[in-house]
Amino acid sequence: MGRFFNREAAVVALGLLISAAVVCLASGLALWQVAAVSVGAVALGHWPLTLWFQGWVLEFYMEHGQLKRALELAIEIRDSSMIRREREKAHIDVAFVHFARGDFEHALQNLNKVVTSKLKPATKAVVEATTGYALAWLERDLPRAEQLIESGMKQFAQEPLFGFFLAVVRFKQKRLAESRDLILKSLEAEPDLKLPHPGERPYVLAQVLKALGDAAGAKAQLEKARGMRGRFGELATQELSVPAA
Repeated sequence: MGRFFNREAAVVALGLLISAAVVCLASGLALWQVAAVSVGAVALGHWPLTLWFQGWVLEFYMEHGQLKRALELAIEIRDSSMIRREREKAHIDVAFVHFARGDFEHALQNLNKVVTSKLKPATKAVVEATTGYALAWLERDLPRAEQLIESGMKQFAQEPLFGFFLAVVRFKQKRLAESRDLILKSLEAEPDLKLPHPGERPYVLAQVLKALGDAAGAKAQLEKARGMRGRFGELATQELSVPAA
């Protein structure tokens, strides 16, 4: 039950206490009544509001680069989940935080614990495609990675990031022209450079273009990635700071 005894849960409890106390005092209740109502508000509202708030704040941490706390919270939620459906969603959330941190091994370990046969089709497609994406970055079992991503694309064809996941596989397979075309198609369908992680698609495209001998194109993509927060922006900055040979 660790998720109900952490800083986020404490924020919810404090918020409930203060809100209830303010309302009661404004209503002119006696102090003992204020205390009783405040405690009752915490007792009744703490559990459901904590669940909601932790889900919201996990996304907030991810969006603002607070990945250390995001991972701690995601693991607390996963380890305290008693219902299979909640636990599998928590495994996916933990995996996504690991992805953002560049830890593909632990992301894969969490995804492998999800029973996809019991998931909704869209969620199953996401788990399969992201599993393939993790395998691609780890350069492990690329034929299976390709199969999983293509399966996800068939189930959820409207997700443009799956095409990028396949592009990573093609890049690792040295099928560079195909990788380039898939990334460009993905960027056309979803131009937000923060997805799937800030600067990742232009950074990978830069590596593909560099391997194809397009130094100018690679530099232009690195410039795009450099403006993004996170590890791909840092990697792009490092590459751009190295003098050309």
